[in-house]
Amino acid sequence: MTPVVCVCQHVPEEVVEQACQRGARCLDDVRDMTGACTGCGDCAPDIEDILADHLERDHLNDTGSTSALLAKRLIRCFARETVGFPPVMS
Repeated sequence: MTPVVCVCQHVPEEVVEQACQRGARCLDDVRDMTGACTGCGDCAPDIEDILADHLERDHLNDTGSTSALLAKRLIRCFARETVGFPPVMS
C-alpha cells in the first residue's frame, strides 16, 4: 500500500501515479481523475511533485539523461524546505 497523498479524500500516491500514466499532465487533470486536492488543498505541492517526476521520467525515456532529473528533484526539495514552495521550472 502506498502513502496517502490527499488526506481529505483518502487518495493514495499510487492512484495519482495511475492518473499520470493515464494522461494527467496538470493538477486539474489529477483533480478530475482522482478527486484528490478537492478539499483543503494542502496536498497540491505533493501532487505537483508526483506530476513533475512523472513528466521528467517521460522526458528521460526520450533523452536518457538521469543527471537532469536528479538535479531538478534536489532543487525542488531544497526550495520547498528553505522557501516554502517549489521553484518555477522551465
